Amino acid sequence: MRYLLVIAAAAGLVGTASWGQTAPGATTAAAGVQCTRLNANGRASPEAVLTVNVNGQDVGTFDGGVYSNLEDFMAPGPNTIKLTFSGPGDRMVNGELRCLRPGQASSRNRILTLTPTANRLTAQAQVNYVPR
Repeated sequence: MRYLLVIAAAAGLVGTASWGQTAPGATTAAAGVQCTRLNANGRASPEAVLTVNVNGQDVGTFDGGVYSNLEDFMAPGPNTIKLTFSGPGDRMVNGELRCLRPGQASSRNRILTLTPTANRLTAQAQVNYVPR
């Protein structure tokens, strides 16, 4: 446990060790990456159907090319975005989330990539949605 506190302190995650106290920056980390726009991209197949979920609600299901803007399904502030494949599919199957950060004009950053395998069919990201 001592090593974890030393590493966390070196990373600036804790000020002083105190049980029951939230570490500085923990709220920011929980809120996720700031995005003014977010989309899901990728390629699914009938053997590996992709479901996109925003805050516990399925908002899209794909069995081919994937492109979906997600802002209409998100609330301002923290959101949980989850990608789930029904199976591993072939080597071309993948899903990703791309984020347009505040202050950027058009270049989106990839914040999550999922290539499904038998052991990993789902992944999620925390996104702090900042409407334009």
